[in-house]
Amino acid sequence: MKLTELKPREKARITHLDLSEEYQRRLLHLGVYKGSVIRMERLAPLGDPLEYFVCGNLLILRRSDAQNIEITREG
Repeated sequence: MKLTELKPREKARITHLDLSEEYQRRLLHLGVYKGSVIRMERLAPLGDPLEYFVCGNLLILRRSDAQNIEITREG
């Protein structure tokens, strides 16, 4: 499933990043990598951007970028 499918306060584990190598490198410094746990915090009133919590960092992503991150939901 895609990262954009998470609802607020749901957790998931990242399984695949379908982003440019440069963008992946930037996200890696923030703790976004295959296997890391990410939690959806909230979304903007119009649905874009989205706010996530990962490895102690609040991360704001555009919906178009979050759509390229695959996850598995954590229970």
